[in-house]
Parts: sequence; C-alpha cells; structure tokens
Amino acid sequence: MTACFQLQPRPQDDALAPKYAPLARRSKIGWTKVAIAALSSVMSVGLMDAATAATPASLADSPAAQKLNKMFSPKIQQILNSCAQQGSVNLSAGADKDGSVICANGTRNSPVQFNEYVSTVSDFLSASFLVGVRAALQSYPGAQMDMVTSYLATPDGKASLQDALTNAITTSGLVPQSSQKSVSFLVNRVMQRSLPILQNTNKFSNLLGSTEQYRKVANNFCKPPGMTVEKARTLVPQLDAVQIYAICVQESGLSDEVQKEIQQPNK
Repeated sequence: MTACFQLQPRPQDDALAPKYAPLARRSKIGWTKVAIAALSSVMSVGLMDAATAATPASLADSPAAQKLNKMFSPKIQQILNSCAQQGSVNLSAGADKDGSVICANGTRNSPVQFNEYVSTVSDFLSASFLVGVRAALQSYPGAQMDMVTSYLATPDGKASLQDALTNAITTSGLVPQSSQKSVSFLVNRVMQRSLPILQNTNKFSNLLGSTEQYRKVANNFCKPPGMTVEKARTLVPQLDAVQIYAICVQESGLSDEVQKEIQQPNK
C-alpha cells in the first residue's frame, strides 16, 4: 500500500519529535488501507456496482454494506444512487442547465440536483472515512488521537491524508477514474469535512455524539423510512451532517470490518 501514515519525528521540529516518537516506534497506520476499507462499503449504496482490485469483494458484499444499503430515506437513497448505471456522476462537468447532475456517459435530465449530490456524498464519504480512522486507532497499540492531530497539522500529514483519499477514490469507481478533475473535486470536499475533525481531538472524540444523540439518530434517521438531514438536526441540533451519517455508518458494523481488513497481512 502507498501513502502509509507513519508518525515519524520531523528533524526540523524538535518540539514535536517527543510526541511523535512513541507512535512511530510502535505503530504504522496505513491511511490508504483505512480509506479503501472504509469507503468500499459505499459501493452497495449505489456508488459502485462491483468490487475492484482495491476494494475486495469481501467488503463489497459485507454485512455492513448490506445494512447501509437499507438505511436512509428514499430521497437520500436516490441521491446516493445517482448515475449508478451510467458510470457514476461526472463532477468535472458541473451542474446541467437545470442544476442537475450529468452522468459519466453523458446522460442528462437527472432528478438529482448537483449541489445536493455533492453535499450528500461528501458528508457520507467523510463520515465513512472518519469511522474507519476511529476503528484503526482502536486497532493499533500506542495510537493516540493527539499524535494524529499533531501530525495532521504538518504539511506532510495533510499531504499523506490527501494522497490516501485520492488513491481510494480513484480506484473505487465513485467517480469516473479517467477524470482527474472529478477525483480532485471529491477529494477536496472530503478533505474540507474530515481534516477539521481529525485536527481537533475534542471534535473527533465526539464524532458519534452522546449516547442519547446516537440513539435518536440511529432510531430515526438511519432506519427507514428515515428523514432528511435537516429534520434529523432538529432532533440533535448539536450534531452536524457528518456526525449524523457517521452514526449510521457505525451502526452498520463498518468499524469491525475495517479493523479486520487493516489487520490482514500483506495488504
């Protein structure tokens, strides 16, 4: 795997070196492996029809993927399924004249608006990735979130995260693989949502909200017939869209599957 997240002391920053050293010695978190393992489950929610070399069939057909496929409201499912049979959404083309998405094969007249597609998919992918990171941290002895936060405050850390997301999204089928602009567009949106949470230990530790907030979202938003994110936020006004989706992703059992996948040797 490329783009491994290796917390190694930076020679030019002696102040941070003591903080990085313990984790550098004891663990290596592969960002790419985490990203691929976490994002692969979205394929059965309409964003992808079949597994690729980077997204194993075992994950595509996983219980978590099957549970996610049954979650959310019909409207959200429609958004996530946009252009599923037409090669995915061509994000580089932008919105059509009526504001709708344009599929990779040129198909138009979609009932899904470009802006709502970008917002929904970015929130959902960010939530999936963050839940994957949370699972990874629980898998590596010595891994501590404050070390991750410090690392991601550096240029090297941000570049490592961006490379991992680019690798995962490029090979996933979520966007046309031949369209680097589409890949970059989606990676940037996921970065904009994920990085502020990963750089703040309090935000990350509160990713799934309180027990009561978790219960409300799991019972009302995640289960059909579901509701809009806006309505869900009236139930849990302290949580944002990424946190709301993260609760559903956690409910699906994705964490266990990510932990199993990243612990497999030679991957």
